[in-house]
Amino acid sequence: NKFDKHIENKTLARNAKDTAKAIAQIDDTFCAACFDLQQVMMLPKASQYCLFYTRKLNNYNLSLYSLGSSDAHCYVWNEAVGGKGYCEVASCVYDFIKSMAAKYVKSITTFSDNCAGQNRNRYFLTMLWYSLKTLHLDNVCHQYLERGHTQMILFIQLLRVPVNM
Repeated sequence: NKFDKHIENKTLARNAKDTAKAIAQIDDTFCAACFDLQQVMMLPKASQYCLFYTRKLNNYNLSLYSLGSSDAHCYVWNEAVGGKGYCEVASCVYDFIKSMAAKYVKSITTFSDNCAGQNRNRYFLTMLWYSLKTLHLDNVCHQYLERGHTQMILFIQLLRVPVNM
């Protein structure tokens, strides 16, 4: 039962991603994007044994890929500037959303993994809510990867709903 549900979630996630990609390819006001933090890159990198014991600098790369336009955005920083936690990830994703809003995008759907320390926490959700309100977007949706697969399943959706008072 548990395995069948897992496979069903994987299929639903693949369909959701494919649907978002298809919409993004035909609608200029909609953006669908995947993002992930690359494995830590240590520099300097050399085959010389004398460099093996030197102090290495950790470098981070958060890449966002627009499914509709096939544009890639890379945010690169090192450990002297910041870590690889929720604040840095949320800042990069917010910058991406802001750049999409400047291109008159009104709805954004992002896809990512389940990393609680980086993008599955209240701070990331707060950033999505903040971007919805300050950038005057109509819809912000974030979908998390199904564990063990590269497809998304858990949905968080924020909609701008008119309130009559």
